[in-house]
Amino acid sequence: NGTVDLGAGTLDLSGPMQSRGRMSVARGAILRFGSPLASVFESDSSGSAALENFGQMEVNSGHIQVKGLFRSAGTINISAGAKFSLDYDATHEFEPDGESDVSMESKGFFELSKGRANFHGLFRSLGGLSLGSSG
Repeated sequence: NGTVDLGAGTLDLSGPMQSRGRMSVARGAILRFGSPLASVFESDSSGSAALENFGQMEVNSGHIQVKGLFRSAGTINISAGAKFSLDYDATHEFEPDGESDVSMESKGFFELSKGRANFHGLFRSLGGLSLGSSG
């Protein structure tokens, strides 16, 4: 609960993460998920984003489930066998980091259960894609 700011360096998560508040990855920082278990990011009552990425997110295995607002102006890579899902009725923004034109690259599974996803850069997918009824 509360706020976690990854300001620099790399955070390798070998186990699941449960967050109710705000998780932010700064430009130049790397958040790497390596657990086969699900990590869940939920919004708190403040209305701020549950997960913000301005650096790099690597989903190497497991399932990242965002049950709150998600914003990215960095890079996101989803490996084969991994899953990234948005399950919150809001507009989620994906912008490229300014060094490339790619907002997200997925070889795994991307799911938009609720809400809308605005990609202001390329979305490359060699894996699965699921869009909910409001997507």
